[in-house]
Amino acid sequence: MKVHVSRESKVQKTPRYIQMTAMFDLSPEQKSKRQWSFDLPIESRSWNIGLIVGPSGSGKSTVARHLWGELADTTHRWPRDIAVIDAFDVKTETKTIVETFMAVGFATPVSWLQPYDTLSNGEKFRCDMARTLLSSAKDVKVVDEFTSVVDRQVAKVVSHCVGKKVRVDGSQFVAVSCHSDIIDWLQPDWIAEPAIGAFEWRSLQRRPEQQLEIRKCKKDVWDRFKHYHYLSADLHNAAKCFCGVVNGVVVAFAAVVHFMHPLRKNICTINRMVVLPDWQGLGIALKMSNEIGKSLWDNDHELRYMVAHPGVISMLSKSPRWRANNIKTSRASALTSKMAKHILNFSDGRTSASFSYVAPQGSRSLSNRSLMPLSEWYDKIGVV
Repeated sequence: MKVHVSRESKVQKTPRYIQMTAMFDLSPEQKSKRQWSFDLPIESRSWNIGLIVGPSGSGKSTVARHLWGELADTTHRWPRDIAVIDAFDVKTETKTIVETFMAVGFATPVSWLQPYDTLSNGEKFRCDMARTLLSSAKDVKVVDEFTSVVDRQVAKVVSHCVGKKVRVDGSQFVAVSCHSDIIDWLQPDWIAEPAIGAFEWRSLQRRPEQQLEIRKCKKDVWDRFKHYHYLSADLHNAAKCFCGVVNGVVVAFAAVVHFMHPLRKNICTINRMVVLPDWQGLGIALKMSNEIGKSLWDNDHELRYMVAHPGVISMLSKSPRWRANNIKTSRASALTSKMAKHILNFSDGRTSASFSYVAPQGSRSLSNRSLMPLSEWYDKIGVV
């Protein structure tokens, strides 16, 4: 496909206009004209993700509108007086909305129940991405100014999440952006640069790795995370606490407590696990859970995880490191939380599940006889 775009507009020759042409030695034409011409062979092979990138004023949006017309208009209207979970098409199932929220890294149920205007810029952007991806009327999803209004760390995480979701769905998505730092995270199949008339195909690569450190921490660190937990802001008095650190930034929190069992004394459970919204979607929660589980297993303790968050249930169900003990659904009518109606009511109630950590093949067997207190394990452990 050969792309040839010409944009021309009439300009009045006002005194100020003439003054500017004289000041900068410009030709006093009555028309303003710009042209872009380059090859865009996107019909020659199958693809999922495209990126039109370049500096501001380089013609990215003009080219996108020329190719996809109104599809490039991704402005969404959000009501001021209802939660974002209710702002989607009534025909879209709640389960589908929640799954899409989590797919784009918007995994904080508390925020799902808030109006759009009360969310952070990062959360608003993820909501916009969810609306775009659920727009069935569009064969190709085109997003102008992709990641332009969010922090660059958020931009990278969301790019990874959106790219992964698009590939899983087998759909087509085009990002129009002035930022090239998202390329390694979005992993586009092709890149077009109107400013220099360039086009290139790319092969799928691994996203950049984020080095996660897991450190012991004090209970007061929980204050930074408690507002994002989907059930309760309370923390068990006997909890042993950890924080996840990426590039010196604390991004996650986990708490482990002893599990009261009539026969076994070496069972622990994850009491709290929260990843800050800007870092959701990179698998940090699973990484922390796995590392803590392995550390406990090496010290003759079993780790269990009892959870009601649908995203966490899905995450653990797909991991070879976790085995489901039981999954049950309670009647929605028995719950007083709004979450029961809006979020966890996938069938007729709230789903909860219990999982046990499974050590990698070749690990030594659990003795089941260890009486080592959880505090002793915590004092000597260094999880990284």
